[in-house]
Amino acid sequence: TRLATIVDFTSGTANYMDFMTHVMPNADVSAHLLRPLRGEWVGIKGACMVERDGVAISEAALWDESGRLGTASAALVVDRRTS
Repeated sequence: TRLATIVDFTSGTANYMDFMTHVMPNADVSAHLLRPLRGEWVGIKGACMVERDGVAISEAALWDESGRLGTASAALVVDRRTS
């Protein structure tokens, strides 16, 4: 459950856009893991790429207490807030 929660945060870890002016829902989220989670802590380091047409991809490296655990990615749809 901890790991799934962190994977869901992939889209926000490196997003540089203002959440007050833009919305960025996840269209798809994936996680690829090398092994089961070890310990209680999960680390995440992300990057986000956004194109002018509203398509974006966030990627994140995942770690636990034993080292690199896997990778997560999220496809995003970026749009300006209307209200």
